[in-house]
Amino acid sequence: MKNILLIILSLIIVQQSYSQFDDEMSKTELYDKAVDLEVYVQMLAKDKLYLIDNIFKKQASKEFDYALAKISENINDLDLNITDPDVRTLMKSAKKVWKKLHQKILENINVKDFAALYFNINTFERLISDMANKMEVRYQLHASEMENYNDIQTLRKLIQKITISYYANAIGLNKSFMHEYQKNIKNVDEFIKENSNKFLNDPISGNVFSDIIIDWNFFRSNVLHTKQHNPKTVFSLSTTIDYKLKTIKDRYIQKMNDNF
Repeated sequence: MKNILLIILSLIIVQQSYSQFDDEMSKTELYDKAVDLEVYVQMLAKDKLYLIDNIFKKQASKEFDYALAKISENINDLDLNITDPDVRTLMKSAKKVWKKLHQKILENINVKDFAALYFNINTFERLISDMANKMEVRYQLHASEMENYNDIQTLRKLIQKITISYYANAIGLNKSFMHEYQKNIKNVDEFIKENSNKFLNDPISGNVFSDIIIDWNFFRSNVLHTKQHNPKTVFSLSTTIDYKLKTIKDRYIQKMNDNF
């Protein structure tokens, strides 16, 4: 009798494990968690730079904790639910890099050390980007909303990167940040010029994207101000824009979930 009960219990546990993999998260949700990692690791870098220089400490610390928690949560969810062998291989590589990066990002470092840390952050982001690209292909995520979703997520990353480069340049870090700064501002300018009508006329994004354009113009004027640096304003605007972009991308994910 005891052996029978143990067999039944083990079958229940196995069944629960399969349910965890198969039912808890859709493929679009898993993909979203992967792409979100690219955004949150850049957000984390921005917050770390502000904290290193001890500026806007309360706000940067709060967002730092939030980004760190989201990264840990998303990595855990992906690790539990990804079953595709090729995607899992990329996930394992990303986890190894994150384990070392997580330790380093919690250390007390100075401004000069940030450049090396940021190199490792970008390495992690590239690994996650490769994994997300593989997921998009393997999961056959070809919904009409996917292109718009990817564009919104790219904008989120660019806003974080511009804020990093803006502040890194303001405090005299190496010229590579200045190059990224100019390139990314140009990329957002061109994107908004070319795609505004598409997003403004889309019921999913229109009512929010109009506000984002206004916020971007204000953000841009602050980061390009050559005579006066406004790091607190730039930080606050980056947070505001990200919140609105996240609202749009969540709507696209919901729509794709409803369609699949």
